[in-house]
Amino acid sequence: MKRFLQLLLVMGLIVISAAAVIEWVISGKLRNENHFLVAEIASIKSQKESGSQGDRKDVPEFSKAEHEELLRLRSEVGQLRTQNAELERLRAENQRLKEIVDSERGSNQIQWKSWLSDLKTNEIKPKDFLSLVQPLTEALTNGDPSVRIDIARILQKIGLERMLNTNLTAQDLSDLKSAATAAAPGLLAALKDPDPLVHANISITLGFLREDAREVVPALIADLSDGQSRVAGAAAKSLGRFQGDAISAVPALLQAAQSSDSRVRENAIDALKQIDPAAARNAGFE
Repeated sequence: MKRFLQLLLVMGLIVISAAAVIEWVISGKLRNENHFLVAEIASIKSQKESGSQGDRKDVPEFSKAEHEELLRLRSEVGQLRTQNAELERLRAENQRLKEIVDSERGSNQIQWKSWLSDLKTNEIKPKDFLSLVQPLTEALTNGDPSVRIDIARILQKIGLERMLNTNLTAQDLSDLKSAATAAAPGLLAALKDPDPLVHANISITLGFLREDAREVVPALIADLSDGQSRVAGAAAKSLGRFQGDAISAVPALLQAAQSSDSRVRENAIDALKQIDPAAARNAGFE
């Protein structure tokens, strides 16, 4: 019996010892797992905090000054939109006004042409030329070349009347002289007209008027070398009408008389004969 009890006691001790060992092993594993979990939790927290900080870095944070600048820019954009709308309105208004101006200009040109047509076809009295000179010479800047040509041809009538009308009274001659004197400066200024046909007609008109030779003759001499034969030929013809008052043009006319252009050459020879017959003969132009 005693031996049996001793055996039970030994077996109990063995079981208790085994249980203690098992408990120690399990406790060690639990401690290890606990340390691992704590480290894992700390790592996750660290990553979370790091991620939160990274997200915050990606989101722009505006200072007060930057915020105010943003508001200012938004205000300017609004103003620009308003100004753009106003600009579009002004453009539309400008286009409408242009159309009105074009319409008025067209109507005005029609009236000018009608008036000039009447002046060309109807007789103009010598005394009436005095009142016509100013509006006509001012209109030599008209945008339509045909209008400028008509004006030049109407003003030619002043010279033609003096040359051809044998029934003029002394008052008529005086009125025509005054009209020619008044017209010369405007015609001289228009002698720079870029249109060759207008330019040529103004030259012819100056020749018919025969006024202000001191200013007109040098301008016509310069035109003798113009590349447009119509202009150079008209200058030569007009110089001839100045006769002795254009004596300074003889050297240039002698040169123009050698031109390969028949219009320039023939007009220059005729002008030489009118200005200086002796010089024309010496040059072989009979």
